[in-house]
Amino acid sequence: MEDSPITDNDRRTLRAIVAAGCDRDTAAKALRWTREQLEEAVRNDPQLAGEVLQSEAQAELYHMRNVQSAAKDEKHWRAATWWLDRKTKKEDGRVSLLRKFASLLEQFIERLIRIVQVEVKQEQDRLRLLDRVRELSREVLPAGDSLPQGKEDVEEHHSEPLAEEPPS
Repeated sequence: MEDSPITDNDRRTLRAIVAAGCDRDTAAKALRWTREQLEEAVRNDPQLAGEVLQSEAQAELYHMRNVQSAAKDEKHWRAATWWLDRKTKKEDGRVSLLRKFASLLEQFIERLIRIVQVEVKQEQDRLRLLDRVRELSREVLPAGDSLPQGKEDVEEHHSEPLAEEPPS
């Protein structure tokens, strides 16, 4: 795919693979692309992105209808429990991943605040920069997560104290 346009055949193949229930890694391999190339193609082509999402939904719907149909017969109760288990794991995985990312992001921002507290010597510059970092954190962190507000709060989150500020 190296910087060449996506052919109509590539689009059809991609949609068919995903509609069959394969993941994007498998689709990329079938097209002799990397996962990164596939994601870039999808990112740069809104129409392709919509087609891929629709194909993914069609695959899930097809298979879920089969499970639902099988589960109607009491002999196939395992199909219903499989579906519930799969759905729960999928949702739990998303939540877990989001929590992990939010935690890492919060740690990064806390460290950034700490660096600013120590390295920016001019108090007005330091306060203005800290306000901007906190404003940014409110935009990107989930509601309810709060970052340290002042030097004391930052020290509470870290084992070693901050360096003393030089006189202004």
